[in-house]
Amino acid sequence: MRILVTDAHELAGLGAVRSLGRAGHSVIAAYPEGLPRPASTYSRYCRACRTHPDPWLSQARFSHWLIDSAAGVDLVLPITEAAILASSSCRAQLPPAAALVAPTAESLEYTLSKRRATARALALGIPCPRTAFSREELSRLTSPYVVRTDNRLLSDGAYRKGRNWYVEDFAELLDLLGELTDNGEQWLVQEHIVGRGTGAFLLRWRGETLLEFAHDRIHEVPFYGGVSSLRKSVRDAALTAAGAKLLGGIGYDGAAMVEFRRSHLDQVPYFVEINGRLWGSLALALHAGADFPARLIDCYAGSPARRASTDYAAGIYCRNVYPGELDYLRSVLSASGPVHGVHPPRRLKAVMEFFTLFFRPHVHYDYFWMRDPLPWLWYGIRSCGRLVRSRWSRWRRGARQRALLRDLARWQRPAPPDLRKVLFLCYGNICRSAFAGAYWNQLSGAPPAQSAGFYPHGNRRTPWRICRLSQALGVELDAHRSRVIDATTIERATAIFVMDGENLEDLLSGFPRSREKAWLLGSFRGGGAIRDPYLLPEAQASESLRQVKESIDALLGGAASAPHAGAAAAGRHSRGAASEGAAHQRSV
Repeated sequence: MRILVTDAHELAGLGAVRSLGRAGHSVIAAYPEGLPRPASTYSRYCRACRTHPDPWLSQARFSHWLIDSAAGVDLVLPITEAAILASSSCRAQLPPAAALVAPTAESLEYTLSKRRATARALALGIPCPRTAFSREELSRLTSPYVVRTDNRLLSDGAYRKGRNWYVEDFAELLDLLGELTDNGEQWLVQEHIVGRGTGAFLLRWRGETLLEFAHDRIHEVPFYGGVSSLRKSVRDAALTAAGAKLLGGIGYDGAAMVEFRRSHLDQVPYFVEINGRLWGSLALALHAGADFPARLIDCYAGSPARRASTDYAAGIYCRNVYPGELDYLRSVLSASGPVHGVHPPRRLKAVMEFFTLFFRPHVHYDYFWMRDPLPWLWYGIRSCGRLVRSRWSRWRRGARQRALLRDLARWQRPAPPDLRKVLFLCYGNICRSAFAGAYWNQLSGAPPAQSAGFYPHGNRRTPWRICRLSQALGVELDAHRSRVIDATTIERATAIFVMDGENLEDLLSGFPRSREKAWLLGSFRGGGAIRDPYLLPEAQASESLRQVKESIDALLGGAASAPHAGAAAAGRHSRGAASEGAAHQRSV
C-alpha cells in the first residue's frame, strides 16, 4: 500500500516509517515546512518525502494541503494531535481511495481532552489522582497540586498543546486558575503523585484488543518527572487491562498509549492521560517485537489479526541519548536536593550509568538500528552541528550584550537621567519591571513611572510567588497586568531603564533612537544585570527584586545630588529610620 505519514520529524514518525517500510508498504514521509530534512527521510524504508504546513500553526492550511496531497495514496497516517485534529476535520473531503488512519470524532473528544478522559476514567473505576474539576472541589485536595490544561484551538487557527504546572501554595493555585480561566482554558487540578511513569500500549479494533504492550520509565527528563529518556519493556496484565477498559469505555479503535504514574507509596498506577496516536517511545515496542504501526495498517487494509497478541520480549531497554539522556544527566548534576518530592540519584552513579549503558546487550536506541543506520548517522552529525551552533550562538549573544552594556556606559554623560517620564522595561513585564514601576510610584513625591515588556501578549498577571515576595518588600502586584511595549510609549519616555543586556538588545533592535535615554537599572547600585526571578529559586528571586528596589533607591539619591538642564531630578528616598526626607528639583 502507498501510505502518507505526516510529522515525520517526530520520533513516532521515524518508527512508523521503519515499521511500515519493513512490512513492504511504500511510505511517503512528510514533515513541516521550514524544518530541516528529518532523520526518517534518510531511512532505507522511506520511498519519498514531502513538506506540509505545520498543523500546530495553521489547521486550515494543513487541511487544504492534505486534501490536495492525498490523491494517489491509499492511507494517510497523521502522527501528532494537531495533524490528527486537522485531518479529522477534512475527513469527508479526502479522495475516496484515501483512508484516514485516525480515531473517530467521538473518541477524539477524550484523547484531546484531559478533563474528559479523567472524568471517564473515574466513572469507569480506574484509579486517578484525587481531582478537582472546579474551584468548589479544590477543598478536598491537599498540596502539592498539579494543574493540567487541555489542548485547544485558537482563534487564529493555531492549535496549542495542553500544559502542566506544579503548585504548592493554595493562593498561588487560585491565582493561576484565575489566569487560565480568563484566557479561556479548560483545566483540572490533581494531587501530585510522587512516582514513576508507566504506560499501557494497545491496539483495539471493533471492540477487541489485538495487540498489547507495557513499559516502565527508568529515566525521565527532568529526573523528577517528564518525558522518558530510558524505558524498559515489562509485562503488567493489570496495567494493560486498565488501559483496555478505558479505551473500551470511549469506543476507541486504533493504536493508543494510556499513560499512568505509579506511586512510590502504594505502587498503584494512577491514570494520567490518553495519547490517541503513535507515541514517542514507539521504538521500544518495535525492538521488543510489538509492531503497532504494521498491525494498525492491517486493520485498515481489512486483514486484522484474529487473536490478541502479547508475544513480545520483556526486559528490553531503549534509550534516547541526545537530547534525552544528556538532559536527564544534566538535571541530576544540577540538583541540590529533592525536587517535587523526588530525590535525585547520586551524581557519580548517574555519570557511571550513562557510560556503562552503552555496553549492555539488551539496551537499544531510538535512532540506531543495525539494519537502518543512515537516520542515526544523519541525526548524530546534525545534532553535533546543532550543539556547536547553539553554544557558539549563545556565546556570541552574550558577547554582543556585554558589548552593548559597555557601550551604554560610554553613551551616557555624568549627569543623571531625565526623570520626568520614567519607563521600566523587562522581557515579560510581570516581575522585574512590574515591581520597579509599582515601587517607584508608591514613593512619596516621585514622578509617575510606567512599565512594559517585550513579550508579545499583554494583560498577564504577575505569578503569585512573585506577588508574595513583592509583598515582603512592601510592594503590591496583585492588580498588575502586563503591557506590551510600543513606539508611542518609547517616544514619550524621557528615561528608559532596562534590567539586563537582553532587554537592552531588544530595545535597541526595535527602537534604535532610544539609545540616548536608555540606562541599565542595576548600574545605579554599582552592579550589573538584574536576573529574571521568574524561574529562579525563591531566595534568588527575592534577591533579584531586592536589587531592583536598591537600584531605584540609589537612582533617586543620585538624581537629587546632581540636577541638570532640561531634566527633572527626583529627590532622594531612603528606607527605614535612616530616611532624610525627599528633595525634588524640576527644571523645564
